[in-house]
Amino acid sequence: MRRFLAALTMITPIPVPGFIPNERDLEGCKTFFPLVGLVLGVIGYLVAILLQNIFPHIITVILLVTLLEMFSKCFHLDGLADTADGFFSSRPRERKLEIMRDSRIGAMGVFAMLIVLGLKAVALFSIAPSMLKYAMLLIPLAGRCAMPMYITVTRYARKSGMAEILYRKQSIVNFIWPLLFLLVSAWWLFNWHGIIAAFTVAVWVIYWRNESFKHLGGATGDTVGTCEEIAELLILLVLVAG
Repeated sequence: MRRFLAALTMITPIPVPGFIPNERDLEGCKTFFPLVGLVLGVIGYLVAILLQNIFPHIITVILLVTLLEMFSKCFHLDGLADTADGFFSSRPRERKLEIMRDSRIGAMGVFAMLIVLGLKAVALFSIAPSMLKYAMLLIPLAGRCAMPMYITVTRYARKSGMAEILYRKQSIVNFIWPLLFLLVSAWWLFNWHGIIAAFTVAVWVIYWRNESFKHLGGATGDTVGTCEEIAELLILLVLVAG
């Protein structure tokens, strides 16, 4: 329970009054990221139903995209922007790491955010209104399953940093269990099309792992956030394609 609460406080803005995670809690909390994703998915499901009963479809979609980003207080979106600035800078590895640590956002970072947010909005708008609540259940779950999968197959590229603690005590279980959880959840919600969507996320994780090693020699907190953002987008695009 402590590790679940640590995961909840680490990757969401949901407060847990009176709970202060220790180092051991944080080291093992990534195992519970998929369950946190399920909690966020249930919230997204309920909010989607509420909004659909109040607003027109287009306003509902914009508010739901906002909710998806608020689930991480835009922290993962910021990681996407920093990663885009670093990876597209055509600089050496150390310089890319410096650029990604810079709090300022460059042109490529802004471009990446606009593209991802725009595609999420258009994809959500394209989903049949009757299926929107189920998509909102699966999207944050997929993102939080992708994170421990990616962490498991990478190493930390910096000597120190906020995400370094997640790279301690690695286990292949943290790749297999989130993948199985995502596959079962996606199949339950969207049948065989959900299975295809879940495998698409797994392929993305492996691809992003290779890109991270090519550019940085490993992963950072920013690339973890990018992994989550693109996983959400991909699951949406595959659902729309179906």
